[in-house]
Amino acid sequence: MARRSLLVSAGALLLYGAWAVFANRAHGGTVALRAGLTQGLVSFLTTLTLATLMEAVHKRLRPGAQAILGTVAAATALAAGFGIALHLAMGTPEILRSLAP
Repeated sequence: MARRSLLVSAGALLLYGAWAVFANRAHGGTVALRAGLTQGLVSFLTTLTLATLMEAVHKRLRPGAQAILGTVAAATALAAGFGIALHLAMGTPEILRSLAP
């Protein structure tokens, strides 16, 4: 795992975690912090894994539009599905707002 990937992932954790705290602030501090930690974890893990997934999908598809669309679809589905599942499990009230950025 490259040092750059860890730094970018830590940045994603802080940035998107802070956004989720802000997006859920009306529900109280505990709920907002839980949502922030959840979104931070989602962002960290997806940042680390999405690049690997995108490279693998891209290599398996024919060059051109199919490879580009397949790569984008796979990455989007993984990130959205993982994010929604974790927020549901954690009881985040503003899931779509937390994931919006």
